Amino acid sequence: MTADLANDFKVKLVELMEKNKLYQNPNLRLNDIALELGISVHQTSQIINQRFGQDFNTFVNTYRVTEAIRLFRITENPSIGEVLFEVGFNNKATFNKAFKNYVHMTPTEFIEASKHKRKLPSLSE
Repeated sequence: MTADLANDFKVKLVELMEKNKLYQNPNLRLNDIALELGISVHQTSQIINQRFGQDFNTFVNTYRVTEAIRLFRITENPSIGEVLFEVGFNNKATFNKAFKNYVHMTPTEFIEASKHKRKLPSLSE
C-alpha cells in the first residue's frame, strides 16, 4: 500500500470513528473496521499501527475514553456505569484500566476533580 493510499484510509478511519462512532459497539473487531474500509484485516491493522502508533485495542479505547471524558464533563451527576456502556466498554474493570492508562486517574477521581474545578471562582469575581 502506498503512503498516499494509507493516508486516505487513515482519514476514512478517523471519519468512521468520529462520525459513525464505531467505538460504541462493545463487540467491535478489527474485521468490522476492515469491512467498513473495504480493505483486508492486515492492511487495517497496518494503518492503525503505522499511522496512529497504536494497536487495535488501544486505538479503540482511546476513542472510548475520550468520549467518556466528554460525557463526564457535560453531565451533572454522571453515572460511571451508564457512561462506560454508552462508550462501548463491556465491564467496569476494563473501563477503569483503560481510563487510568489514558488519564492517569480513575473515573471517580476524574469526576471529583472536575467537580472541584467547576466550583472554583472565576478570576473576574
